[in-house]
Amino acid sequence: RDGNIWQNLYIRVNVAFIGLGSRNCIASWIKCNFVLQVPHYGRCFTAGITGDSFSCMMPASPETVREVIQTYEHAAQLSRDCPLRQGNVVELTTEAGEDVLISADLHGNRRNFSRILEIANLDDHPRRHLVMQEVCHGGPTYPSGVGCMSHLMLEEVAQLTTRYQGRFHFLLSNHELAEMTDFPIMKSKRMLNLMFRCGLQEMYGDAADEVREAAMGFIASLPLAVRLPG
Repeated sequence: RDGNIWQNLYIRVNVAFIGLGSRNCIASWIKCNFVLQVPHYGRCFTAGITGDSFSCMMPASPETVREVIQTYEHAAQLSRDCPLRQGNVVELTTEAGEDVLISADLHGNRRNFSRILEIANLDDHPRRHLVMQEVCHGGPTYPSGVGCMSHLMLEEVAQLTTRYQGRFHFLLSNHELAEMTDFPIMKSKRMLNLMFRCGLQEMYGDAADEVREAAMGFIASLPLAVRLPG
């Protein structure tokens, strides 16, 4: 239920495809079609292989689209209305909490993301704060190799904002800002902004623009910094 289900399914299926789609595979001509239901997101993964060709379609249901948009909108409102926020700065005081865990850039790295949440253990430490930044652009891609899956981590950031109100803080960084302002970023000869949008398109299809608009609204609500006592 924490999102790891999706990541594990994707990795296993992708590895399986490498074997099935290899040029040396005796049964490379076989057609393979199946559906995987991802419980947490309520989305279906439908894929087919014919020889060396690969196709993938991941349409999210209208209910899932509404849930994601509502989460982004709720998270944006909570971010703006955070009682610890003074302008664009979150002021952490000793009255607000006992300690704070601050992470560096994540860029879609699922293992690091999950490990940080495990260490923070916010459920068992109600006076602990967690600060994160920069999750967009990086990590695994969809099986097509074009769409970046880091938009899923941004969704989880919004979920964390609603779950741990006033204790989880996500800062505006250059990659999220680049998404919001359409400022192009290229790395290793790949246009990261384009890959991010392709990822949204692969997951949400015709609803991708609606989801992106909600995501950008959340990004626009983010604080710029957290100030600690002393």
